[in-house]
Amino acid sequence: MKSLTICLPDIAFNHATSEAKRKGIELSSFCSGILADLLLTNFEIPAANFLPAVSLKTTSSPAGTPVPPSSCPTPTTQAFDVAEHFKGFPSDSIRFAQTFLDEALKLPPVKGSQIRAVQSSRGIRIEPNFVFIEYLMSRGGKAGIGVSFYGGPHRHENRPDILTKGIPSYSRAKIYSDSDLQAILPHVRQSYELKYGKIG
Repeated sequence: MKSLTICLPDIAFNHATSEAKRKGIELSSFCSGILADLLLTNFEIPAANFLPAVSLKTTSSPAGTPVPPSSCPTPTTQAFDVAEHFKGFPSDSIRFAQTFLDEALKLPPVKGSQIRAVQSSRGIRIEPNFVFIEYLMSRGGKAGIGVSFYGGPHRHENRPDILTKGIPSYSRAKIYSDSDLQAILPHVRQSYELKYGKIG
């Protein structure tokens, strides 16, 4: 990906800052999503822009100690333990969030950018940003998660009713059950492909 410096009117900057903070995502990711959505609508990105998924392999030293070979690529994903970062939250909230994250982290990296998860104020953001967990539910013992996906609802194929309009250029959904989770998981990959191009 390329970096770009842009100037915004004060009122636009303040509004973007407020919305990004409310959603627990970085201002740059919020603005990037809006701009990318405008530029990439109805535009196909060649699959050549992607690196294939790779795994880390090791060889053994003479002493029998596994060591990574110098030519070995770095892993494509970084593990994120939701239970470790959100202690005391309902078990289903943690389980839904972990399953959602694992679905995102298994996707191939965009060239030069390894996919990783980072805890935000109330949820978990994904970098590069194409989906994120807005929050894990905990109040009153209620279990579930709120999640956002790149691409408005009209851009997602076979979208379930729980996928609705979110922040500009994004859709959102609330997950309360396993059936909700299974219905929404395919849209993790759809969001990735809407923003970065088809995999394969």
